[in-house]
Amino acid sequence: MFDLGVDREGRREKQGYVTPAQARAFLQMSHQLRTGSDAQPLANPLAHAYFRALDDRMGADVHSESGLLAAGSEGSPASEDPAEAVAAVLDVLLEAGVIEQAPRALLGSSEGQAPRFGRIQTHMQLVLDHDQAAYSMRSEELAYLANTLMAGCTIQARPFTAQEASDAAVAVCNLGLENWPPHWLPANTMAPPASFLVDHDLVSVFQVGWAVLYKDVSMYAAEQLIGVLARMRCDDREIQAELDALRIKMAKYWQAGAPWRARDALDVIMILDMSAWAVLLALIDECPVLHAGLGELRDSRTLSVSTSDFEFISENSQIASVREFMQSLPEILRC
Repeated sequence: MFDLGVDREGRREKQGYVTPAQARAFLQMSHQLRTGSDAQPLANPLAHAYFRALDDRMGADVHSESGLLAAGSEGSPASEDPAEAVAAVLDVLLEAGVIEQAPRALLGSSEGQAPRFGRIQTHMQLVLDHDQAAYSMRSEELAYLANTLMAGCTIQARPFTAQEASDAAVAVCNLGLENWPPHWLPANTMAPPASFLVDHDLVSVFQVGWAVLYKDVSMYAAEQLIGVLARMRCDDREIQAELDALRIKMAKYWQAGAPWRARDALDVIMILDMSAWAVLLALIDECPVLHAGLGELRDSRTLSVSTSDFEFISENSQIASVREFMQSLPEILRC
């Protein structure tokens, strides 16, 4: 079974897929991105190797289909047509079900999502208008990022759907653009210019956004929850025992850098407030999202919630609402 699994991953890798091991390693490395360093880090070695190998495979495939060019032939080698190679990869991912919507059209998201993705929409539109080759490359990078999320990450302890992976990749890139470190930009520049994506890759932008989600949402929410639980006292001994168990388990996995592994122990929060439970479950996750219950908590307690009612975090204003929620948590969870 192991040999068959390795062979299968090898075949899928040749078709443009990212293997689970590669995807998990890339996402873990992105968690540790140091945005405070003086200079922008070098390109991620896993992503760089993937695209380099992909270029080699695409060139070999084109040669095998068209036949070797005779010596002295005036025909152009496949490497001189990168847009065609990119389109072929995107078509493979589309037909294989890795994505339901080609990343070239990914920016045409639903009406409700459009304002959230406004920053990356503006940048990608400028690239499309001024540099077709760069736009093709950015599209290929979006396909890689969506593919990586499907192969190496979970959402709500389940695999991503193809559409969720595409939407999440765009949302994280939008967040990365907003949080791009000013000291990685030219002097006297505080934010990426409109032409930023013409000569900057989306993989690096995604890594910035992914690091922000990890540090300022998942890890932050878990740390705040641990503090709240340490101060809570409940008259019901069984509930108090479960709260203590949650605190211990959450602290253990927070120290390990993966607080979402304690998600099962969060069930005790449901007894106190179902909306708060759903919001915490969405925030303390491998891919943190914003649950609709966050808005409902200000009005009244909800008797039933759906954990699937969420939106991807794509801008700092949403992270600010997360901080407001965590600060109000002691009041919400009074026994």
